[in-house]
Amino acid sequence: MASGRNRRPSGEDSARAGSRRTEDCLEALHKLREDPDLTDARAAIAQFLAHKSNLLVAKAAKLAGEAGIESLEPQLVAAFHRFMKNPAVTDKGCEAKTEIVRALEAMGAAEPEVFLAGIRHVQMEGAYGPPIDTAVGLRAASAMGLCITPTRCSSKPLKANSAEIHKAPASFFRFSP
Repeated sequence: MASGRNRRPSGEDSARAGSRRTEDCLEALHKLREDPDLTDARAAIAQFLAHKSNLLVAKAAKLAGEAGIESLEPQLVAAFHRFMKNPAVTDKGCEAKTEIVRALEAMGAAEPEVFLAGIRHVQMEGAYGPPIDTAVGLRAASAMGLCITPTRCSSKPLKANSAEIHKAPASFFRFSP
């Protein structure tokens, strides 16, 4: 019989270890939130923005936005672009992208490329029944961010690409009372 020390961890043990690391990071973020002077926590929040967990990045972005740490804008933008690659896998539910956009908007960041990408993004994810679009909140937050972004005069007006409109689900154009 093999001893417990020599056995390789099962997939379940590895998953638990990975979730503990994420849980530890979430706990560390919670402790940072309790600190009255969040500007000193800039380096720690920047590390969390580079994490692979979309939920951890979402919490870090929310904290950065609430604290108004404008020096984290480049890390927020980089994280947004990272989660736009294979988004249904890397950012299920659009949690990270939405909180990043909300943080940029709260900081008054002039990031029209991020906001425009967010407005155009449609993320269909599996659900019980037909797939649902999880990017509705992202589009709304991006529209608000774009509203506060100073724009430069341009000879080309911003307009939606008609091909993108035809690809969008019907729910994209419905408004609830």
